[in-house]
Amino acid sequence: MTLYLRERAQSLTERMDDPHCDEKKLARTYEQFATINALLSGWTEIYRRELRPTLQAGARTVLDIGCGGGDVLRHLAKLTHRDGLSAEFRGIDPDPRAIAFAQAQHNPANLHFEKADLYTLPSGADILLSNHVLHHLTSDEIKTLCTACERLASVRVIHNDLCRDDRALLLFPFVGGWFRHSFIFEDGMRSIQRAFTQKELEKIVPPGWQVTPSAPFRLQLQWKA
Repeated sequence: MTLYLRERAQSLTERMDDPHCDEKKLARTYEQFATINALLSGWTEIYRRELRPTLQAGARTVLDIGCGGGDVLRHLAKLTHRDGLSAEFRGIDPDPRAIAFAQAQHNPANLHFEKADLYTLPSGADILLSNHVLHHLTSDEIKTLCTACERLASVRVIHNDLCRDDRALLLFPFVGGWFRHSFIFEDGMRSIQRAFTQKELEKIVPPGWQVTPSAPFRLQLQWKA
């Protein structure tokens, strides 16, 4: 439902994207991502429904585009280990601050992070995924992203993101307000306003890509080879 948020607030910028933002708040934001993504992003269900069957069918490599502090990949690596599945996880991000944080965490041996740009990667992975990347992009950048992902993914792509919805903007303070001394609340509110709706994404993406609603107020953009 988007009565108030009829148009994307694309001109808004997120505080943590500022190269001069408070370093302590930024580190705290990366720390808190693990909790808020576990609460709201639905990756456990995505793993159960989409990723685990793909890995069981033979996929062995996973690439996270714009991995931030790396919490999503750490969670997925833990789930695959629990299920006795073998996979190599790689996270890339153009922001050196994110990679420095990710590399400093307690990561399993099959999880690696590096500063890299998706568009200049010489090789990809069986599975490409992202969390909260789409709402940072323009319509033209979405098309470019899809083209790059088709080149780099040998099996499938899953982009998981927010859906712009008035109810999400009203309800997020009840969750985001608990996260202090970070950019979680302010950037979360801005992210909702910057997000796409399902219909908007469907008009943008190339043929072969599918947009589906996911957990409350979320969308998945998927492609299969």
